[in-house]
Amino acid sequence: MKLAYEVILPREGNKSLAPIVFLHGRLDSRKTWKKFAPEIAKKTGREVYMYDARNHGESPWSDEMTFDAITDDLEEFLDDHDIEKAILIGHSLGGRTAMTFALRKPEVVEKLIVEDMDTKNYSSISRRTIQQIIILLRHSLASIPPKADETTAKKSIVEFVKQKLPPTKLQVKERGIYDLDTIPIKKEGDSYVWQANLDVLEDMLMTDKVNQQLSGVYSGEALFLYGKESFFDVENDEDIHKYFPRATKLGIEGAGHLIHQDFPNEFLQHITNFILK
Repeated sequence: MKLAYEVILPREGNKSLAPIVFLHGRLDSRKTWKKFAPEIAKKTGREVYMYDARNHGESPWSDEMTFDAITDDLEEFLDDHDIEKAILIGHSLGGRTAMTFALRKPEVVEKLIVEDMDTKNYSSISRRTIQQIIILLRHSLASIPPKADETTAKKSIVEFVKQKLPPTKLQVKERGIYDLDTIPIKKEGDSYVWQANLDVLEDMLMTDKVNQQLSGVYSGEALFLYGKESFFDVENDEDIHKYFPRATKLGIEGAGHLIHQDFPNEFLQHITNFILK
């Protein structure tokens, strides 16, 4: 599958250095990395790639949405761009994809950075939470006023979700869920549509497609950056060192699941330091 992507080239860099590839999370797109990519390219002297996963953003939609499929997409993307070795940075769904690929093709991954994702199967609580958000997003388009511009449309979606979502820890901590820049909608005719295949993503979430048993060992350097108030329990996941024996865990105080959006300075500092060390 040919995926929509962007690449940022450093003004000064060494083309022999392995490029950095960002992988976004569920319901997100490559836009979520745009504020970081130029600075990371500048500081590391490496090319930075960002792409939309299948069923997200400007990439094609498909009824096949499994970790094997999206990991195959990553492998094909690297092959298409003649990338023999890469530093992978993945958030949430993208983090699990990066883990799966590093275990499958460890020789291709120079370093691995995972933002707030553990090795466990999704809990029933996390499934229900994400499903609730998907359902609200599906219904939120009806709240957009006629002839609204994109900014107004996104603000309407945010207000709809804020009003309907119960006052849970997720709502309080995940401020980035209301980031207008990352809301994946586009104009079609006189109305707006989602740039995310909500039906397929919900199906993946509520079936065994979302759960996958990892296998193998990645012996390279790995950083697991996690929010100390996230519903993913990276801190107590002992299997991380089983699959990634050189992994370092780093918790961010006050952060939930969306570290790069809610704590952008800390996120940039930690991943840049890890790449440069």
